[in-house]
Amino acid sequence: MEERQVQPVQRVQPIRTRRSAPPRLIVLLVVLVLLGLFIWRNDEDVEVQFLFFDVTTALAWVIGASALLGFLVGLVLPRFRR
Repeated sequence: MEERQVQPVQRVQPIRTRRSAPPRLIVLLVVLVLLGLFIWRNDEDVEVQFLFFDVTTALAWVIGASALLGFLVGLVLPRFRR
């Protein structure tokens, strides 16, 4: 009986195509750009009243702090869902 030699299987490398950014990333970038423009255009001073204190600051800081606080709440809140 004649012995047959088994050839090793050659793996075919997948063709790498250029992938586009995920839609969530694109939406996030658009929102960040719009938020940045909104903050940049609103630089006048405003009086902020919160609980027991009043402070005068640039509206841009108020918008930025509110956006950051909303982002952090959005990250933390889903962890408490059942």
